[in-house]
Amino acid sequence: MANPIETAYAGLKEELVIGPSHHRFQLISKQREHFMGSLWLAEDISTAARTEVSLLILRLELVRHEGVADQMRKLVTKLRSALRHPHIATCYGYFSWRGLEFMSLEHLDGQTLSDLFQRNQARKLNDRQKQGLLIQLAKAVDSGQLKLGKPHSLLAPDLIFLNAGGGVKLTGFGWRSILDPLLSLLPKQPDYPSYQAPEAFHPQNQTARSDVYALALIAWELYSGKRAFQPADGEAARYRKEFKSPGGLNKAQWSSLSRALSPETEPRPASCMALVRELFATETSPEQSTIPDMRSESPGETPRETPAVEPDPPAATAIKQAAAEVQPTPAQPAPVTERPDLPAADATDDAVVVREPASDNTENSVGPPPEELPQSEATPDPEPTSAPEPQPVPKPEAEPDAETIENTPAAKDKKNPTPEQHPHDSANDAEQEPETGTGSLITRLRSLTQLPEPVRRWSRRGLIFALGFVAGFWLALLFYQGQLDAISSQALTQMKNNRELRAAFESLELAHQRQQQELDRLHAAAEQPVNEKPSAGVESASALREANRPVDNLTLFQDELQEGGLGPQMAVIPAGRFRMGDLHGNGDDNERPVHEVIISSSFALARHEVTFEEYDRFANATGRPLPDDEGWGRGTRPVINVSWNDANAYTRWLAEQTGQPYRLPTEAEWEYSARAGTESIYWWGNQPGQGYAVCDGCDTQWGGQQTAPVGSMKPNPWGLHDMSGNVDEWVLDCYQPDYSNAPNDGSATRTSDCTHRVIRGGSWFDIPRVARPASRYRHPATSSRNSWGFRIALDLPASMQ
Repeated sequence: MANPIETAYAGLKEELVIGPSHHRFQLISKQREHFMGSLWLAEDISTAARTEVSLLILRLELVRHEGVADQMRKLVTKLRSALRHPHIATCYGYFSWRGLEFMSLEHLDGQTLSDLFQRNQARKLNDRQKQGLLIQLAKAVDSGQLKLGKPHSLLAPDLIFLNAGGGVKLTGFGWRSILDPLLSLLPKQPDYPSYQAPEAFHPQNQTARSDVYALALIAWELYSGKRAFQPADGEAARYRKEFKSPGGLNKAQWSSLSRALSPETEPRPASCMALVRELFATETSPEQSTIPDMRSESPGETPRETPAVEPDPPAATAIKQAAAEVQPTPAQPAPVTERPDLPAADATDDAVVVREPASDNTENSVGPPPEELPQSEATPDPEPTSAPEPQPVPKPEAEPDAETIENTPAAKDKKNPTPEQHPHDSANDAEQEPETGTGSLITRLRSLTQLPEPVRRWSRRGLIFALGFVAGFWLALLFYQGQLDAISSQALTQMKNNRELRAAFESLELAHQRQQQELDRLHAAAEQPVNEKPSAGVESASALREANRPVDNLTLFQDELQEGGLGPQMAVIPAGRFRMGDLHGNGDDNERPVHEVIISSSFALARHEVTFEEYDRFANATGRPLPDDEGWGRGTRPVINVSWNDANAYTRWLAEQTGQPYRLPTEAEWEYSARAGTESIYWWGNQPGQGYAVCDGCDTQWGGQQTAPVGSMKPNPWGLHDMSGNVDEWVLDCYQPDYSNAPNDGSATRTSDCTHRVIRGGSWFDIPRVARPASRYRHPATSSRNSWGFRIALDLPASMQ
């Protein structure tokens, strides 16, 4: 028998009425398939005035997953009132019907920026349209970050809808934490893995600059017509990518965009609008334009123009005012451009309203045609009442005809005397005017002065009364019209608020019921042990081994412990070869000779140094004394004051807890992982830099003072944190004074009389030179300091390689 939810989903069709009893929607047409589900155009039939909306009906793969419906409901309830912006798609509510889950959004046209990219049609946008699209998108992202206090994290073309007349409509705020664990379940994969920043492969490290990187990738694709990364490209690909300047950008713009495309966060602008300001601050205000409607375009057809993205002015003043427009007000005439046949446009922050151009027919134009305009303003002055001294008059180049002279200002001045003329002359001229037009009216008005005084007095009173009555009538009409408009507006607002309150109360009631059910379930299971689950983006080690297939390089995983809980996060390090030792001639003798090492098999290395939290669990389980934290704190800080023997004992306990061969890394494995495919002095370059390592001279917050919580610095290209600095790390090898007899297969150096072990990486106490990947030191296996710690390694079975 078919599943009822599958039957309901398959039965969606036009004119079907769906939704709970208190809020119903009638489907009009299916707009598109989205990675989140099906997008339908529908009519909200529960409102006073039926309104067209878009319904995003979640995929069954999401609905079936436990907890997704509750998470989406809470998210919509939280965001519906917080996110109010013209370029963020408004979400009206979240609903359930026959096992289906869906959200109601403002009317979306269904076309996304991803559609334009996939059909290679974004190149048809002109520069002004591209600028307008990026500006609107930047405003939406920054507004969401400001109101929610966290980045969008999913910024990608398939979440950017383009509405005719409304421009950009961004969706997806808050979705990442829900989607990340479920990506493998979705039949249609989203775009965001191809647009995320390097740090976004570790979602907890994302900031506003992560969205800047995604916006920069979109801008680069918009101008170049090429996608920078594929979904399979990982974090390392972001560091290897060398971008080339696309067409349509000058040197200054490309310099700004290339900084935003940096794999490091610091060079990027602080916000999306900061990037847009840098890109378009020197541009002139763009003409108002339209984006071609390409939804139904076939390859051979000419796209039809529809109102689209409002090109917010990229001029510096317009951007700084955040949507201030530079169009003439309705009371002013529109400025004449180089192309007077183009329509003028009134720009708002939400849409573009285009006025119809004036007809080319000169009969309908305002004012005289150009050839009838006065040819010169240097016409003879009116004759004075007394003859002045003769003045030389320049001879005109051509004798104007009578009609031209009739229309000149001077000729009109002869008919209408100026104030400088004698009053008697003016009166005489008026008496000689014919009884037509103005002269006739003046004559009639003067005749009224001949009426008897009582008649004139009553006439004036009657006129004043009539004028007062008319003025009072119009004032009353305007007043009551304003009152009616205000009452109507208040009534509509109250109706809308009532609907929203009703929906909010119903949503809260449903949420309360679900919470009560969850509370009952938790009470019933209170005595059952709760097992930890791997973090988002971290795989289960047992699941990877049971899959019996090779694991992708740099995959993160965790093993479960027999006593409950999880082991450290491990990263799969690929097989390869590298040159080991002092490659630049600025190291010590014990770093020579440089020799090639071949790592023939992949292995796993801890993503972070072992923390106090992880080590304390081992110490409590085995009865060992807890190491001193120097008063700096425990938790996620790296464990310190541990010897090589302590570190080795931890790996043996972890191997017993997991049944896997955990150990300390060899010296060659450590340097190979620390370099992460680079041959520079440090993995990030040849000079110390802020934000890459905790050492005395590398970092101003912790360097020279104390340890930092693990992961506080940027990871290297293979996603490993603190390979340089924070704490020195014990490795497996016995110390040798040089590499003369060092193995070239990545194995550890072992001797029968091993008293000193190798320590690598430098610490918060050391200068930058000691934090080089090639640097190495020795210490007795029984000694410990507050700058020494360790990380662990793991051999992978053949099935995972």
